[in-house]
Amino acid sequence: MHPKRLRKKIWQPKKTCYNSQVVYKIRTALWPDKKGEYMSKDMNENWKSDEQRAERKERLQAQKTADGGKKKIRKTFNLRNFLIIVIIIAAILGLCVMGLINSGYKEKHQVAALVNGKYEVTPLEMNYTLGSSFNQMFRTSAFHVDGKSMLVNPQLDPEAQSLRPLRDILIDNFGKSASQTYAVYDQAIQAGYEIGEKEHEAFNRFKQNIEMSAAQQQMNPNHLLSLLFGRGANFKSLQPILERHFLAARYQLDTQNAYEFTDAEYDAEYEAHPELYDYVSFHAFGFNNATPDRDNSLDEDTDKPESDQAEEETAEDENAQKAEQAADLEDEDAETKETEAEESEAERNARLNAEALTKAQAMADASTSFEKFRHEAMAYTLAEDRHLLEDEDATLVKRAKYTDLSPSFSAWLFDAAREEGDTTVISDNGRHSVLYFVSRDRDEARTYSSRHILIRDKSLEEGAEAEAKAAAEKILDEYNAGDKTEEAFAALATQYSQDPGSKDQGGLYEDTQPGRFVKAYEEWCLDPARQEGDVGMVRVEGEESGGYSGYHIVYFKGLGESVWKTQAKQAMARQKFADALKAQEDSYSFEPREDSMSLVLPIDQAALESVRESIQDLAKSVQEEPSEKPGDAETAPGEAEAASTTEAEAPQEEESSAQK
Repeated sequence: MHPKRLRKKIWQPKKTCYNSQVVYKIRTALWPDKKGEYMSKDMNENWKSDEQRAERKERLQAQKTADGGKKKIRKTFNLRNFLIIVIIIAAILGLCVMGLINSGYKEKHQVAALVNGKYEVTPLEMNYTLGSSFNQMFRTSAFHVDGKSMLVNPQLDPEAQSLRPLRDILIDNFGKSASQTYAVYDQAIQAGYEIGEKEHEAFNRFKQNIEMSAAQQQMNPNHLLSLLFGRGANFKSLQPILERHFLAARYQLDTQNAYEFTDAEYDAEYEAHPELYDYVSFHAFGFNNATPDRDNSLDEDTDKPESDQAEEETAEDENAQKAEQAADLEDEDAETKETEAEESEAERNARLNAEALTKAQAMADASTSFEKFRHEAMAYTLAEDRHLLEDEDATLVKRAKYTDLSPSFSAWLFDAAREEGDTTVISDNGRHSVLYFVSRDRDEARTYSSRHILIRDKSLEEGAEAEAKAAAEKILDEYNAGDKTEEAFAALATQYSQDPGSKDQGGLYEDTQPGRFVKAYEEWCLDPARQEGDVGMVRVEGEESGGYSGYHIVYFKGLGESVWKTQAKQAMARQKFADALKAQEDSYSFEPREDSMSLVLPIDQAALESVRESIQDLAKSVQEEPSEKPGDAETAPGEAEAASTTEAEAPQEEESSAQK
């Protein structure tokens, strides 16, 4: 046999046990120059084997009893190893628990409240609903540090007429609204409604809005959801919750739209709440700490004397007044410089605020006509800004609704005793508004419905407008080449429109009130010559729309009821539906589970209990205080307290993707 083959067979035996002496002889025969090395190695291996064999015999002998039997094996307990194993297992379990907590497992699956024993509401659903309400009220997240501190703050509970932590008030309100929601949801199921395509589309729009917002803030969408609605909030966990809410809302809207009312019912509703269906027009001019002093030089061109003698007397009087004013101004400047050097920032702001209020009151007193109101507005405006007031409508607020204004504005403007030419000053937070009343009328303007396809300019670069126009004209040509029906237009809107607010509804906006859409769009729709089924293209610029430029391809569906009747029907339908629902609300009331409520709007429980105790202590101290006897504190005649007012900004047009 060849040596190489023999070597391979020796080194790769087929599980054959060779005697060490035989192996030694073969190795020395093949490699005689390594005889000493192999001898030493084999001998060492033999000696080692003999030693191991002897040790094994001793161990076996030690395990036998005196009569040759086998001893019982004695188990030993190693405390150190046991503790290490326990610590490792505990660490693994801790990581699993933390993973479940951070994923919001308890919020998603642990029951927080029951509805009539039929529907279960998880902490996640409560956090979604309450988180949405909190965000709308305070423009911040209830799960952020700032939001959590606000949840602990005492607030006045309107129903209990007492102070309570904001978190307690919100949770109580959730119980009432949720019982209504589930009562409506149950009615929808009984009426044969099922979660379907409309609910899926509504959820997809919600998902798109979240993804768009997350992209703008450069964060993961699920992370944004957890910031808004707490742990466990993601698209998968929120979808069944939102779709239930969408189904209930669809059933309620369908039911309310099916209601019919008589003319007598409309008239009775208007008589009961006329302020809700009227609108007012008024002029407004604001004063603040930065408003300049009145420019008296503008008075020289007004109210000229009719006779020469009167002119001379007036000129003398004016010269004397100017001299006195100049001297007074010098004294005032000196005093102001000394005062400003001594007063603090807070004192300075208070002084300037008082001066602004004095100016506003002076303007209101002088505005005995619109011409004088406009003249006074010019006089209190810097010369370089007066061109902004050249248009008589520059200060005019048109078609303002009661709910569009602040309570202080609405209370004065919608007072039944208000007449044209009335003026007042409404103050709030360092701003003082002079109002000049013009008119109040019932809103007889008719609503209108339309579909549209929005094509935006892709950029502000040159040529973007032409590109958008070409794309819009191509879509319009496609419509004109087809059936030219509303259904065909809706299909094109779903395919091409860049308005996410109406794209999935075929570009539809129904019962739009005048003043809600951009001017160019609305003027086209409300053209007296407009006919149902008309289609046209409208250009909208960024300044008018509030952010975008582009083209609207518009399909006009037609005019609807008057605005006031549309609003009255909605109000009466909501009330009728609510009245029918009240009989069932009690059977859908919540039974909260206290062990789960800590997961709802989670905050520092110790801080919450501390606030509750302080509120109770305050209530006790108020009850224990002795009441004053009649006559102990009298108000001097004429010293009536000034009612606090809240300033309102001029009402702004509502914005939507299809509007602005």
